[in-house]
Amino acid sequence: MHSRIGRATLATGWAAAAALMGARGGLKNVSPADRKSAARRLVRTGDFDAARALLVEAMQTADEMGERMYVPQLLLLDAAIARAQGRADDARAATRRAIEEAQQQQAPWLELEARVDFCEYDAATASERAALAALVDGLPQAGDTPLIQRARALLQTS
Repeated sequence: MHSRIGRATLATGWAAAAALMGARGGLKNVSPADRKSAARRLVRTGDFDAARALLVEAMQTADEMGERMYVPQLLLLDAAIARAQGRADDARAATRRAIEEAQQQQAPWLELEARVDFCEYDAATASERAALAALVDGLPQAGDTPLIQRARALLQTS
């Protein structure tokens, strides 16, 4: 896996993740957001197993610290890792959990991110597209952000 990725890129990803962890005084003091950032860096280098391990830790930390606001984004990153590893069913399940978590949190922007992800990568049903459309209509303050643009594009192609 690493042979396709330049050694410098791989080293940069690992160094960034390690520096982030060290800067926070070890793993116990690393927030879910910091772990998510480190996991994203590892994903960019193609080290999906290490990224997934960080995500599992981030989910546990989010639960322990009561910082559930990060969970939908962590689940979406987990879905991206699963897709990259060819685990479509796991990706779909993680995205659905992200939608459910965002709904429980009453966080429409996070739900929008998850629904856009779902509609981009999975065969969305008419009711799933309708839920996406309702979110877009319900977020007029979002203006013409890139996420809203992606959502509108998805709705136009369906």
